[in-house]
Amino acid sequence: MGNRRLSQRRKWLKRILAVLLGIILFFEARLVMHPLQANESTARQPNNEHIASEVVTRSRAEQLLREGKQLRSQEDGTELALREAIAKFEEALNIFQVLRDVEQQISTLRLLGQTCFSDFTLSLHHPERALKYFNEAITLSEYLATPSKESIKQELSLEIGHASVSLGRYQDALDSYDRVLTQIELIENSLLPKLPTSFQRQENWQVFLLKVVCENQFEVTSFDQLDLDAICTVMSTFRRQGTLALASKASTYGGNLGDFEQAFATLKQAQEIVKSLPEAGLGADIEITAFLEGMINFNFGQIHVQLQNFRESLKYHQLALKFFLESENLGFAGLTALQVAQDCIALNDEQQASYFLDEGIRLARQSGQNLNLASTLLSLGGLQQRKGNYEDALTTYKEALEIARSSGNLNSQMIALHHLVNTHLSRQEIWNEQTLHESLRYAEAFLDLAQLAKDQAAEAEAQFTLAQIHYLILKKPSQSLEFVRRATEIVESLRSPTNLADTDLRTTFFF
Repeated sequence: MGNRRLSQRRKWLKRILAVLLGIILFFEARLVMHPLQANESTARQPNNEHIASEVVTRSRAEQLLREGKQLRSQEDGTELALREAIAKFEEALNIFQVLRDVEQQISTLRLLGQTCFSDFTLSLHHPERALKYFNEAITLSEYLATPSKESIKQELSLEIGHASVSLGRYQDALDSYDRVLTQIELIENSLLPKLPTSFQRQENWQVFLLKVVCENQFEVTSFDQLDLDAICTVMSTFRRQGTLALASKASTYGGNLGDFEQAFATLKQAQEIVKSLPEAGLGADIEITAFLEGMINFNFGQIHVQLQNFRESLKYHQLALKFFLESENLGFAGLTALQVAQDCIALNDEQQASYFLDEGIRLARQSGQNLNLASTLLSLGGLQQRKGNYEDALTTYKEALEIARSSGNLNSQMIALHHLVNTHLSRQEIWNEQTLHESLRYAEAFLDLAQLAKDQAAEAEAQFTLAQIHYLILKKPSQSLEFVRRATEIVESLRSPTNLADTDLRTTFFF
């Protein structure tokens, strides 16, 4: 019984961790096959129903999935590897559509959506495509008749919400997060009268999970036969999904809509849920509970940053760092250490900022998160430059640039190139033929990347930078004016109400 309980526990831990870690950690949904009827959601299915040897074909599709997962799990997350992963997932999806395997179709669609929503490289960051895949998956989930159906729908609703935020569709995102909470409540309330009186006195959210455990997970016929430890593990899953939905709502309110009062209220609601877990006997998964605490405190800190309450943001970010370390999530701990350092910089505490930047770099290296590593190195370079350590700053910026290039992250590359150019331009005493050549090369690379990423704000900045180089250093005022003219046109275009309303301007360049 102990091995069975441990097996069930691991299964549900894997599911909730996949939800909480978002676009970084994902898992293959464990669903059950169900015949798919002809409708709009199956329009993608090939007409060739006479595929040779289903066993061989299924084996081929599963091999494609394994290869695709391996490619997208590479530490460097190179653009080429991710493109190859997408191609393999697409081929696998076509096979599963021919086989009418709903389980694998949903799993593969989620992998495609998660890869297209990846932050590894802006050239592959396609939230519109990701949203399409997630919507297809949630449509297919209606054909499932398994205990995991509602949980899968909730996870997909969260992913749809995240993609909607990225596209600026904030109300759609809030609606998706609310669906997660509403689905749970409706199911619980409908099942409550069917339970023994002793269980009816418990909180409603537990009801659906009790029924799932009783009728499907453990194949028992009465509540007396239930394994209580396993029940706690399963029941805590929905509560944690609800916590994630509330935190995501708060982030949307505060980070995108500027409704800080609603953001704080939503986070406090999430905080109360997490605090109640041990009281309800559901706090056995200490690492996940600590992760939730970290996530909530991190969001509190981010809202205070927007309000420029840096002492408050420092307090919450330090709490988040503590919880992430307790949960042994080094990736989020490294990201939070960077936020703590930035709070310290805003408070002019350079010594503490330097300490937390070093800590962030250590955690990023240890966790293999090159995106966090590049960002933290950029902040360290800025602090070194602020202290007047220009040579150290240049070395740090160059390291950040190489790491960003190896992982294909365009945004970090642009910021590194911009800082390298500005460091050269701010020190007239080091101007010589070599530094001038480097500055021009960096600025031109900056412009190329901005155009590749279709980031108009970054392109305008690059044009202004080239204007400075041509005017101040190369003494070519006519060419300088041409760069100024191009930059001005871009800025005016960005300010145009028509352009903002009718054009998808995904601006990612910032300092």
